Amino acid sequence: MLNSVNFTFHGINMSTLESDFCKFEGPDSGMVTCIKLGVEWPPPEKINLNGTEYERVRMSQLTDEQAGGMTHVARGAMYTPTPDNRDLN
Repeated sequence: MLNSVNFTFHGINMSTLESDFCKFEGPDSGMVTCIKLGVEWPPPEKINLNGTEYERVRMSQLTDEQAGGMTHVARGAMYTPTPDNRDLN
């Protein structure tokens, strides 16, 4: 099983796996693991990265158990700049 960081979310024990990631499109295009970003899974709806606000547009729906049992699949969330920041693209 992958290493993880455990936490409680609304009374449910959740895990942020080492492979959980956020993908950004826009000025800061790229992928960063949730652990490196300092966010837990599920990641927040909005993230401010280097002064640009991003909103989550998609997110994996895999449970901890499903994701932890897979060796070639990782949970991810995709972010795009918020409407006020889209002209920075």
